[in-house]
Amino acid sequence: MPSRSEYSPVIVGVYDRLDHVRRTVLSLARCELAESTDLFVLSDGPKEGDEKQISKVRRFLHDVRGFKSVTIIERSTNLGRIANNRNGIAEIIRKQQRAIIMEDDNVCAPQFLKFQNYWLERIKHHNTIVAACGYTAPSVVLRKANFSNVLLPRFSAWGYGIWDDRFQELLDTKIKKEHISLRADSAHIFMQYGRDLYSKFRSHFFGNIDALDIRMWYLQATRSYLTVHPKISLVKNIGYDGTGLHSMPSQKFDVQLELQTDYDHRSPAYRLSRSETYEFVKWFEDAANVWDDGVTDKFFAKIDDAGTKCFAIWGTDILTYLFLRDADDRGYTISHFINTWADEDSFFNGQKVLTPEEAMTKDISHIVVLSCKSVDQIISHAKHLGADFKFIYLNEDEFSDKKK
Repeated sequence: MPSRSEYSPVIVGVYDRLDHVRRTVLSLARCELAESTDLFVLSDGPKEGDEKQISKVRRFLHDVRGFKSVTIIERSTNLGRIANNRNGIAEIIRKQQRAIIMEDDNVCAPQFLKFQNYWLERIKHHNTIVAACGYTAPSVVLRKANFSNVLLPRFSAWGYGIWDDRFQELLDTKIKKEHISLRADSAHIFMQYGRDLYSKFRSHFFGNIDALDIRMWYLQATRSYLTVHPKISLVKNIGYDGTGLHSMPSQKFDVQLELQTDYDHRSPAYRLSRSETYEFVKWFEDAANVWDDGVTDKFFAKIDDAGTKCFAIWGTDILTYLFLRDADDRGYTISHFINTWADEDSFFNGQKVLTPEEAMTKDISHIVVLSCKSVDQIISHAKHLGADFKFIYLNEDEFSDKKK
């Protein structure tokens, strides 16, 4: 392994997406400072049937030029994304002290490495600025502002620089139960840092997903950490084409790379005002809304057809937040919130969340089911308990007009 260099090494985890890997690595090779940069590639071993594609990726990697050095770590067996990437990064970063970490679908602008190396040195001993991120979300509030770099409360894993101690902090981070309960003392997290975080934190807490960006968002929300970004993104994610592990085809995160030669990576980073932070975070809330803008109106029409203004809501997730936001002036009374997983610490919008069994003891006539895929299971569960609720819901095909 190369000894510690003057410039930060770059680590890229790859599997079988040859076109994505090629575009990512070649964009790095075109960066200023590439010839002074050590490149490490973590190539996971093939699953059954992927041998030929993995071989093609590795043949390309062995021909890569333009860097100070290229080290390809070829796994003989398939370790999986976390063991290959995360464990490999941890091993390298312990020896190199810091690293710039890329996914295999992160195409970067020529100024990317200069930005990363400059800011990594600036934040080395900083208490609250914990990473330098090359990707910046296409938020209108950022495009309007007059600055080159900005401090943001939402980390991006698409091309980020980080020191070894902060990376270890990420690995050690665990989401606490009280921060997914939506009690009054934790609800401010989601109002300040984004209501979309609620479902992400829950998914991570219950083991449905294990992602470093969710861990970092949790640290940012609970410890007020910030990350530094270019105003206009220096990284473009090309993986939203249906080939990514956790992504469906989408253009929501698409950006134009910062190609201006006069971009000033040394410019002081601007800190958003409270109102600007709200507008920035709202972009993530809107991006998390996988339903079309008319979905809540469809619910309202069904509620009106049922002839009721008072009802309980089954479901406490981002769709419920969107429903409450859009229903603010409609004169509804939400009597209770219900969820199958509710416990004594479960609160939503300041109210105790009931289990289905607890709901049976309340005077509830109508229940609005705010779910896309679980309606049948919810109604079946309620009927199994002997409930006689009148359910108001949308069929799955009524959610079909989705944003891409």
